[in-house]
Amino acid sequence: MAERLKAWAWPADRAPAQQRLAAGLPLVISLALPPLIQRDSARQQLRLALCELLCAALDCDATRLRLVSLPGRGVRALLPEREVFISISHETGLSVAALSLHHPIGIDVLRLADCTGWQDLAPLYLGVDDTERLLRAPEQQRALQFALAWTTLEAGLKCLGQPLLEASERDSAWPTTLQHHVVELDAAYVCSVSVKSTQLFQTQLGHFAGNGAE
Repeated sequence: MAERLKAWAWPADRAPAQQRLAAGLPLVISLALPPLIQRDSARQQLRLALCELLCAALDCDATRLRLVSLPGRGVRALLPEREVFISISHETGLSVAALSLHHPIGIDVLRLADCTGWQDLAPLYLGVDDTERLLRAPEQQRALQFALAWTTLEAGLKCLGQPLLEASERDSAWPTTLQHHVVELDAAYVCSVSVKSTQLFQTQLGHFAGNGAE
């Protein structure tokens, strides 16, 4: 079973979020937004939150911080002394971001209410085996199981810097260094994080996940 990670709500959880990032621990933040907000506005608000978080946690001046979107590499925070790995995802009413000071990271969020057409998407993108597993699940659980599989797929591809392709056009197995985790969110959403892990990261993640129960 995938290890569960806590999402720290911004700005309510500002202090613990800053502490965890300052300590070098991987971090997930969530930003609740009005349901009808435009996507560009959601992006802007999340970027502002990220800038506030990074400046406070890493003790840097805002004029020295740049958030840039790099083709195939997602968002990066560029500082004179370091580069911070960031992945972001938006859904109706919610934006999320995953940050790591040490390893590439990917995140994806999906609203369960939007999973009504999963029967058409699953065979194309998840593949035959995963689709058969979904169909064997109790009917009331299938949308949730699809959302878990879909967000894991998207988060993994983001982490690896790869585009979304149909199952027949990509490798069937993930690299052994890629670790997948479920993010604890409101029951209306499903969210997954993928990280290129090392022994160092697993030690950090154990600390992070354990403290997430506060």
